[in-house]
Amino acid sequence: MRRRLLTGALLAALALAGCGGEDEEEASTRCLPGEDLALEAAARAHVDVIVVGAKIVDAQADRVRVRTCRTSDEEATATVTVFGVRDRRIRDQRHELTFERRNARWTIVRDLDTHRCRKGRGHQDFSSLVCK
Repeated sequence: MRRRLLTGALLAALALAGCGGEDEEEASTRCLPGEDLALEAAARAHVDVIVVGAKIVDAQADRVRVRTCRTSDEEATATVTVFGVRDRRIRDQRHELTFERRNARWTIVRDLDTHRCRKGRGHQDFSSLVCK
């Protein structure tokens, strides 16, 4: 379990290092034009039930923001940020999702899950580190 968490943290760090210096507008130019409502719906459905650690918390949150990017006809990414999670330790949660189109449907093939702690409970940036 610990090895899996370390591997995930390393992959996240490498992904973030590769993004250095780009602003959001530059990064979005790699996305194909046009909305894909099915992709956005698949990303939103991922947070219908909010899971923190191994427990399900109240599916209500203050706000959910979804940003999608279709990189080809068969691949896409999405960032789903859940603000105001109903948990005593975690304030916000973020999912960096990778999708593949399988049988005409968008399917999640990777979910990098990070969170921000509540004040006094730990880190205030999105991270996979545990909150107190």
